Amino acid sequence: SQSDDAAVTDESGATLRTVSNLGDALGTSDLKFTYKGAKDVTNYSFDGYFDLSPAAGNHFLVLEFSVKNKSKEDIDLNVAAMGVSFRATVDGAANTADRTILLNDISSFNGTIKAKKKQDMIMLFQFDPQYLKDLGSIQLQVISGEEKTLVELR
Repeated sequence: SQSDDAAVTDESGATLRTVSNLGDALGTSDLKFTYKGAKDVTNYSFDGYFDLSPAAGNHFLVLEFSVKNKSKEDIDLNVAAMGVSFRATVDGAANTADRTILLNDISSFNGTIKAKKKQDMIMLFQFDPQYLKDLGSIQLQVISGEEKTLVELR
């Protein structure tokens, strides 16, 4: 069947495109996303306003990025309207990013990044903490329909 073929192609990596900048995967190469690291937390607070907790038994895997607009123009970025999802794989387990109401959450971001400015942004994923012992080799994929783009985190 078709879906079996797709799964096989997937495993072989044939449908995967690889980029070093998340901005390229989002079609905005003037936005340079620099990966700053990952954290394993039991809850996530932003600006003291929002305090998010994962489902019982899970922790949040937080991927931290610094995003710089390299162009001379402001860039409107509406990830929420792109219909993409973000998938992190760590230690053999994979989950899709939570879409939160956080203003700095890439997966639900809808805003303007000013020309030549940078801002810190994150992605949140829920995992059973047993998978979060080694955060040194996390794979991040941007999924848009059938297309999967692997983003190098380094």
